[in-house]
Amino acid sequence: MYGLTLIFILAVIGGVIAYIGDKIGMKIGRKRLTLFGLRPKYTGVVITIFTGIFISLASIVILTVASDDVRTALFEMKEIQATLTANQQQLELSMAAMAQMESELDRLVLERDSAAADLEKAQTQLEQGRIQYEELELKRDELAANVDDLEKRILQLADDFMLLYMSAERIRTGNVAFRADEIIYAQVVESSPDIKQIYDQLESVLEQADQKAYALGARVEDDPPRAIVLDQEQVHFAAYFIMQEQGLYVVRVLSTRNTAVGEPVAVDLQIIRNDLLFEKGAVLEENTVDLSRASDIDLQILNLLEKANAVAVIRGMITSETGGAVKVDGNEFYSAMDRVKELAESEGRQGSVKIQAKALEDTFAVAGPVKLKLEIVPE
Repeated sequence: MYGLTLIFILAVIGGVIAYIGDKIGMKIGRKRLTLFGLRPKYTGVVITIFTGIFISLASIVILTVASDDVRTALFEMKEIQATLTANQQQLELSMAAMAQMESELDRLVLERDSAAADLEKAQTQLEQGRIQYEELELKRDELAANVDDLEKRILQLADDFMLLYMSAERIRTGNVAFRADEIIYAQVVESSPDIKQIYDQLESVLEQADQKAYALGARVEDDPPRAIVLDQEQVHFAAYFIMQEQGLYVVRVLSTRNTAVGEPVAVDLQIIRNDLLFEKGAVLEENTVDLSRASDIDLQILNLLEKANAVAVIRGMITSETGGAVKVDGNEFYSAMDRVKELAESEGRQGSVKIQAKALEDTFAVAGPVKLKLEIVPE
């Protein structure tokens, strides 16, 4: 409606101006007036031209006054065009940036999807690793149980070997209950300023020794039945000797001579200070093994342990009821066997190796048995 009104007003004003201009031109023509020295005919033409110019100017002025859009189009067109151009360029830049951002977004989405896939894969691997770890834990526990069983078997084998050895010696020497200087029983006794406490400990040692000797056939014709005979002066001397210094002692009950079954066994007391008997790495005994005899390496290692046991006993190590004074780990035993067999195979069962029984740690007299490691030394 606003545009139609404006057009109507322009048409009316233009008609009025044209009418006025025509009247002025006719009047000038009748009166034969001139302008700027022109002939009347040309003066009418000039007036007609100025009338048209005036109509145009009036139209522009009215449009300019009446419409902001017209004013803007007339006076700010170049600025608008420059702004439009700048905006167009900015739009194009924004579109390019948006396209780049969309491309970057697509790349990030792909990276995110790839990272999610990697995370899922890592979680799967982690779960598999956890399951494998649990399986390894179970296997480790099983192996540890097997190691414990092997250690028990080794210790039992060593004890059985010592018993067989002792039995063989008794069979060889006839109806003998104890050999001379044989350890009947050994126990740790602690020093005390109270002499009675020391006597009580010594009585316990003698009681245990008597029971063992009686079980092996020694007899004293007495009531109640006994097996050992000991000079009481030795008990007094031992008690006062132990009381002199603080600390621990190994007390051994030793047979003084070969004793047949059915006879009383005369014994002595041996008192051993708790000294350091074997430093870590000390060689107790060693055997040279012919690789051609590697098949019976288990017996040869047992023979080595018997010799090492004898050395430990001589040095004063506390002994068990079976006479054991050394101990070797089951894994160590089988590892040494396997190592010798491997060397035998690689050397074509030619040559020899040395097996050394070494102390695994510093060992004092009362801290037995001596823990051993078996070291294979090629010759």
